[in-house]
Amino acid sequence: MFRLYCGLVREGIWYNHAEVEPISGGILSIMDGMDKSGAGYMLKVVEGSVKTLYTQEGKSYSLEPEDYKEIKGKDGWKICEEASKLFTGEKYHTFEEHFFCSVCSTTNHEKYTPVKESWQQLAEKGLIDEHYLNDPSEFRWMTELPVPIEIKPLQSHITGGTYTKLVREILSIGQMIRLSKDSWAAQTEANMLCATWDAEIVEVVGLSERELNILKRNNQENFSKKYLKDQANIEEMLVSERKLGYEGEFRNVSCKHCGSEVGGHLDFTNFFSFLSPKKSSHSARTADRTTRSTTRR
Repeated sequence: MFRLYCGLVREGIWYNHAEVEPISGGILSIMDGMDKSGAGYMLKVVEGSVKTLYTQEGKSYSLEPEDYKEIKGKDGWKICEEASKLFTGEKYHTFEEHFFCSVCSTTNHEKYTPVKESWQQLAEKGLIDEHYLNDPSEFRWMTELPVPIEIKPLQSHITGGTYTKLVREILSIGQMIRLSKDSWAAQTEANMLCATWDAEIVEVVGLSERELNILKRNNQENFSKKYLKDQANIEEMLVSERKLGYEGEFRNVSCKHCGSEVGGHLDFTNFFSFLSPKKSSHSARTADRTTRSTTRR
């Protein structure tokens, strides 16, 4: 049994531990699906390998089909990591990452350094960090914008005003899947980031829930892209992101070509390579923008 980063609350009880079993249906059950996004693979692995969650004291909860999409995406990564170790028989989950060097790369000649390390081992050695929630109340957190945003009145629908406080919530697997199917979000990295923020924002303090829903429902006029234009606000949204799971901010990786420091992040691109019979390669990357965006920092 292992601890989850977030856990799931049912009838006031916090179930924040899980254990994995052999993936139901094996690799074919994962591959036999229409959704080939990172979030889609995650859902399949979680559904196939976890049937029960537990409290710290060992009280159990049997997952219902509708529960799986409500599991937080960060827990999805944790469960998939544990499932991969059971699937491969290895003690630690490893896969190939690639680190871009901005120092010695040139136009049409990008330089990458391949690395194959276990994030769990790095965390155990104190080389990267791993963050867990201490209480389910931490599912939500406040971001206070340094520059107030102004929302203009709109007929009888929006009263308008000036706002500085946003309440955000950790994304679920279901929300990650919706983002992966969002054609507007898929157009650019900026769109994906703004769509992710829109999914996270559950309250603008001082604005009614109804008004926020009206402002967010038109995806072609994304709330975050429209109102979070100030650079100081953008930076605050990034730095105030809830720290969960592995964090490689101080990870040490040197460019194999010039020796420059190119670490400081985690590359999730080949995370699910354990499910493929083919050896993963940098040229065959298939991870979508949703996976990269929702696992940034």
